[in-house]
Amino acid sequence: MSKNKKGGKIKLWIINASPREKNNCPQEKSKSQRIAEYIFKIAKKEGDEIYLTNLYEYPPIGPCKGCVSTVMSLCHYPCDCYPDIKYPEDPMQEFYKIGERVDGIIFVTPVHWWSFSSYLSLFLGRLCCVDGGRKNANNKDKKFEINLIKSGKFKSKKHWAGKIAGIYTISESTTGAAEPLAMTLNWMGFWIPPYCISEEIVGNEVQYHDHQKALDKNSCSWDSARYLILNVIEAIKIIKGRKLNPINAKCLR
Repeated sequence: MSKNKKGGKIKLWIINASPREKNNCPQEKSKSQRIAEYIFKIAKKEGDEIYLTNLYEYPPIGPCKGCVSTVMSLCHYPCDCYPDIKYPEDPMQEFYKIGERVDGIIFVTPVHWWSFSSYLSLFLGRLCCVDGGRKNANNKDKKFEINLIKSGKFKSKKHWAGKIAGIYTISESTTGAAEPLAMTLNWMGFWIPPYCISEEIVGNEVQYHDHQKALDKNSCSWDSARYLILNVIEAIKIIKGRKLNPINAKCLR
């Protein structure tokens, strides 16, 4: 993870969800990573606290185990389905801390089979607890949790609601990743400002080995990334310090 901290007020997290990396099978940096690094570079000029995460640099994220489908309060925030004793390398524990800290998150992902990458799918799956999980719980007992729900003492909370989100997808031939990602973030209570969803198709007229050159020449893709980050930062400045948590209908699951 790259980090820039200069004591400013805006705290922003940029996530590159591509599995491609230069020092592994693909033998080159992904277009998603190049865009994410470009966004990071622009964000740093604000002089604030900016994080850049390449998901491929971390141990594999374990999937959500679906506790919420048993009883809502059995899903705990942060997720405790991967305890340190058995899973000391679960990266989500670090990610939950960053997510709590920042004002906004920008997701940069390739399009894999008309959706976002499997890395991002696992990451989002483990955010189920962000969407209503019982905070700082120390009991993982089904009967206890059911009785807690019946008692009316448990109040579900969207823990990251009110944060700003930006979405940038890039592909050689298709789109399709932005919509399910936006719907997921919207359900979690993220605010997505105007012009902060970008779906870019680059290199569909050339062979795969020329895609990087095509990106170099595609000024629109870089402009879209620049406008996205600037609009996200502007939105954070507007709502910073305000309580703009969205109203959520009561729902027992």
